[in-house]
Amino acid sequence: MTRIALLLLAPALAHATVIVRGDQELDFDRPESWAMKYFASATLMTGMGPPRDLGLGHVRLALDGGWIPYVDRAQRTVGFDGTKEEDLNKLPVFGRLRITLGLPAKLSFTLGWVPPIEIRGVRANLFAMSLGRPFRLPYHLTVGVSLYGQVGNIDGDFTCPGRWLNDPNRNPLGCTRASNDEVNLNYLGLEATLSQRILRAHGLEPYLGVAVNYMNLAFHVDAVYGESIDHTRLHTQGATFSMNLGLLFPITRRVDIGGELFYSPLTVQRPQYTNTVDGIVNLRAILAVRL
Repeated sequence: MTRIALLLLAPALAHATVIVRGDQELDFDRPESWAMKYFASATLMTGMGPPRDLGLGHVRLALDGGWIPYVDRAQRTVGFDGTKEEDLNKLPVFGRLRITLGLPAKLSFTLGWVPPIEIRGVRANLFAMSLGRPFRLPYHLTVGVSLYGQVGNIDGDFTCPGRWLNDPNRNPLGCTRASNDEVNLNYLGLEATLSQRILRAHGLEPYLGVAVNYMNLAFHVDAVYGESIDHTRLHTQGATFSMNLGLLFPITRRVDIGGELFYSPLTVQRPQYTNTVDGIVNLRAILAVRL
């Protein structure tokens, strides 16, 4: 409500410095919440197959990446409970470094990191961790279980994009500078994966994974509208479901590649519609080397 009032009163506040602060707890299906969980889902660190049985002390290095689907104008109109367009199409791809260490009892620990390198005005600093174990079954089947989580943030000019400042249709609040917003993408998840290794196909390993995720998300506004400064914090939390279908292929004994199709159904209640499902579908790939 505070930010809606600011939108209506912006002309009257043109000559007064007003600092807007406050925390707002949002329902998990609000448009703003949908945007946060959409991009949190894009960063979910799936196992890209079942956990690997590396052996105690062995190391696996990997680079994974995923496509971030374009969101249309209706989808990115999420500000002020779905009435203001935000700049959500910053980057088309997402990448992460991974290092996995073999532990006793066939466990493996993975650390993933998106380093804080600014690209097109966006800078991410995300740390993800995973602890998993494979269970071998007859017929070259494997069931894997992984517990994973992530902490970190992404910074960018989402509410007041610098490239929109001179466009009154996209700058209804009269932003005077590019915003410096921050979104916190924290989550905890549990994934189960089933795969089968096909020896006649050089060890090709198709797999299917399902996961339940608990997300704790926040968006910190840092924007200036005329003489008004907005430092509102929006917070939401809730559970999502996701699934992935993919293939792993060992190029050599130490090098393998893989790709998967990821899907997560995400609920949203926009002003003009009842509660609907507007999920994320993307493609992901990985290149891994065992040391």
